[in-house]
Amino acid sequence: MSGRRATERERIALAREQAAHAEAEAERERLASLLAEIDAIIWESDGTGRTYSFVSSRAEEILGYPRERWLNEPYFWRVLVHPDDVDVASLALREAIAELEHVELEYRVRAADGRIVTVRDRIRITRTEAGGLRLRGVMVDMTARLDLEERLLQSQKMEAVGQLAGGVAHDFNNLLTVIAGYVNLVRARVDDETSRAHLAEITRAAARAAELTSQLLAFSRRAPSRSELIELDDLLLGIEPMLRRLIDEDIALTIDRREPQPVEADRGQLEQVVVNLVVNARDAMPAGGEIRVATGSVDLDATAAAEHGLSASRYSALRVTDTGSGMTPETQARIFEPFFTTKAHGKGTGLGLATVFGIVEQAGGKILVDSTLGEGTTITVLLPASEPAATATGESGDLDEAATVLVVEDEEALRTLARLVLQEHGYRVFDVANGREAIGFVERHRGRLDLVLTDVVMPDVNGPELVAQLEKLRPETRVLYMSGYADSRLINRGVAEGRVQILRKPFETDDLAARVAEMVSEGEGRGV
Repeated sequence: MSGRRATERERIALAREQAAHAEAEAERERLASLLAEIDAIIWESDGTGRTYSFVSSRAEEILGYPRERWLNEPYFWRVLVHPDDVDVASLALREAIAELEHVELEYRVRAADGRIVTVRDRIRITRTEAGGLRLRGVMVDMTARLDLEERLLQSQKMEAVGQLAGGVAHDFNNLLTVIAGYVNLVRARVDDETSRAHLAEITRAAARAAELTSQLLAFSRRAPSRSELIELDDLLLGIEPMLRRLIDEDIALTIDRREPQPVEADRGQLEQVVVNLVVNARDAMPAGGEIRVATGSVDLDATAAAEHGLSASRYSALRVTDTGSGMTPETQARIFEPFFTTKAHGKGTGLGLATVFGIVEQAGGKILVDSTLGEGTTITVLLPASEPAATATGESGDLDEAATVLVVEDEEALRTLARLVLQEHGYRVFDVANGREAIGFVERHRGRLDLVLTDVVMPDVNGPELVAQLEKLRPETRVLYMSGYADSRLINRGVAEGRVQILRKPFETDDLAARVAEMVSEGEGRGV
């Protein structure tokens, strides 16, 4: 009887032991499953860091090394860490062990496939029951986050530089317009050929300076633009002869057209993008090579689009590939900065790629750069694809020489110049220094007012705000903006579609007179 009881007790004890073992096994499996879901490497090692006693399964996914190497290869940590970071990381870890303090390290490791991965390792240092030390850590891949932070900092820096460049270009455009305008007025009254030649040189110098300001405005995404639907293949076909003249005889140019959807952009600016990219590729191949210009379409899903700061959609692509010298990562990070150049002194302004950057960003697109030192570079321009749309037409009439024009400009010299030029062409001209004065004038003025010639950026009441009030007070009056800026979201805010036009600064006095005549004539043709 006692034997049966002993056997029963043993059976119960064995059953309990098996249940406890099964429960422990299930708990281990549950823990392993949870650790596998954590996007990090969980590890444990002895106090010397000589051997790992545990490493989570995500280690193989993140870095590619089998867990057996972690657990069985002595000092495997030193195999992982980038040689340039081993000494610094080891010293920090030794100091933490000596003080029994927890530590957080950031260092680079080499993945099994050769990638360099930046990790953040949070390490806890504790004593075992036997008096030894145990290290436990959580190693997180920080590469993507650091890349995102770097792109954000670069974007902020480019935005700040762009604002500075745009502001300088705007003020400089005003000065150039005044210089060129008064030179034209003086030249019309000078008979001496030598003096006329000198004045012509001043005009040419102002024109060259205007080209620089236009590049600065393009970089800052404030360049004047006239958007239209453009077929990239047609655009390349039109400028192909010019591109072939730009490159050397020892460089082969291949153009591959794949019929992408049209894009909405300024044709002249988009041609400038292609030319700048081809010239840049040419300069990267002093010993000759090949340039390939290709078009195509790219469909970006939400993940891919977010990576480049775009919306998920279809994009038309323009790629320029060269077999030149390529670039280091450090150079790639700076190529779109204005005045940055790797060319010899006197060989470039450093504004070519900065201009490309501004034009593409203003058109709602993005530029991707893929370059390997010694192998070549591919620059891809992505622009939002558009559907063809119908275009509108307009009518024009005859010029009324007695037309009345109101000039609104906070730059006194430019305001005076515009008044003098228009008065010489027979217009009745009034001028005020800002938008608030203009509103007061319109409220008081009882005669006809054919055109308001106004700056866009002014203190207190800017051009678009003035026009919004003008719509209520004088809806028949047409508007011509003077500006080096062309932000359609600013200009068209509260303004009727189709009634706004822009005279780009700096402008010639003849351009001013011609555009005013055109605007007044169109107003008459519409019965205004």
